Amino acid sequence: SQGSRCGLGVFFFISRRPDRRGPARISGMGKSDHVHLFCHSCGSQLETGKGNFYVVRIEAFADPTGPDLVDVDLGDEADVNAEFNRLLDQMRNMSERELMDQVYRRLTMHLCGSCYRRWIENPAG
Repeated sequence: SQGSRCGLGVFFFISRRPDRRGPARISGMGKSDHVHLFCHSCGSQLETGKGNFYVVRIEAFADPTGPDLVDVDLGDEADVNAEFNRLLDQMRNMSERELMDQVYRRLTMHLCGSCYRRWIENPAG
């Protein structure tokens, strides 16, 4: 059995069948298995079913409204093409993750009771 710590404070135990063939099983997926959770802020272990921690989901996305182009002078076609090519060159140097993070990001955190009470009073902290 091998442990693997994921971001956001979730710890999964992954094990292979004895013959090493077939898919790995992730402990915590069945009713009798247990997922080990840790507070995203202080790192303390959280116990499921006790009601003493919080799941915080954050969703952030770029301004969904398009630019107001009514009074914008787009110039000639050569200027528009040059700007478009400049933006494409800039994006070529960015990873897929960097590009997506500029548009949309979803985050899930698990917080113990005391960390949640501190966080909820000042989420931007």
